[in-house]
Amino acid sequence: MKAVYINENGPPEVIKIGEIPLRELKPNEVRIKVKAAGINHLDIWVRKGLPGLSLKFPHVLGADAAGIVEEIGENVEGIKKGDKVLIYPAIFCGRCEKCISGNENLCKEYKIFGERTQGVESEYINVPKENVFLIPENISFVEAAAIPLALLTAVQMVEKANPEPGMNCLVMAAGSGVSLNLIQILKMIKCNVFVTAGNKEKIERAKWFGADDGIVYTEDNWEKKLKNICEKIDIIFDHTGKEFWEKLIKIVNWGGKIVICGATSGYDARIDLRHVFFRQIQIIGSTMGTRRHLLKGLEYVKKGFIKISISKVLNFEKAQEAHRLIEERKVFGKIVLKF
Repeated sequence: MKAVYINENGPPEVIKIGEIPLRELKPNEVRIKVKAAGINHLDIWVRKGLPGLSLKFPHVLGADAAGIVEEIGENVEGIKKGDKVLIYPAIFCGRCEKCISGNENLCKEYKIFGERTQGVESEYINVPKENVFLIPENISFVEAAAIPLALLTAVQMVEKANPEPGMNCLVMAAGSGVSLNLIQILKMIKCNVFVTAGNKEKIERAKWFGADDGIVYTEDNWEKKLKNICEKIDIIFDHTGKEFWEKLIKIVNWGGKIVICGATSGYDARIDLRHVFFRQIQIIGSTMGTRRHLLKGLEYVKKGFIKISISKVLNFEKAQEAHRLIEERKVFGKIVLKF
């Protein structure tokens, strides 16, 4: 079968399209004919190389996929051939205390597809039955492939932040899939939502998704301009990391919270701890989310609370181009590969 993979770390040019073998289906697995696969920033980091991440080459990229059930293992029930499905984008042991209590993303054996295990950007994938979710009737394969990782991440971040109606929230880098989901969930809770983005066009598009106002972070003293549209920020949602971290610590209100799920600009940020303890700021880490968070997010989609933003749809053979567009920050929403 054809797949999108790498044989080494490096620039987009290391991405290959070629044939790889399809392994035998296990009794508890479901084989899916992939129709679409969503690209995340994680795929960029994996392709470039992450500290401490040792890959077995060839390494198939991608965490998000949607398609049609092709075959089921002998121990699989409740799923049938022909079902239209999307996948929960990680595997876990299913036996430890964290998994049993419904916190599988804290499992020590937790592995995101395309990162610490083989990815899903291939014509067929075999995944555990626990990873398979039916696609809502009003959603296409392309939209479904854009949903899982970004949506469950946003749902968990909001749950951890526990915002109340009327709170002022700042969502960094409004053009990402996670950020667009955050905007919509926070508006559903009736928060006031402010955003940052790389240009005014992205700010205006974020407003269409519900943002109240925004600031272009490439402008000088953007953090001071933020005060002109919002006197105080109660909660900040961030995945940018190093580039803006020192400013975020100063922006957030006394007793406020910063929820961070990534570090696209770098992970070795400086921090003045005096702001944290004296102003009693809470810094909350968040990685991925559980199947419960994905289910909750899918309910939001079914009820029309979440709109899926697709920036571009490309044939899977143009995966190199997709990675370049994301690295150059030329996207608003998700890029999806069609198979």
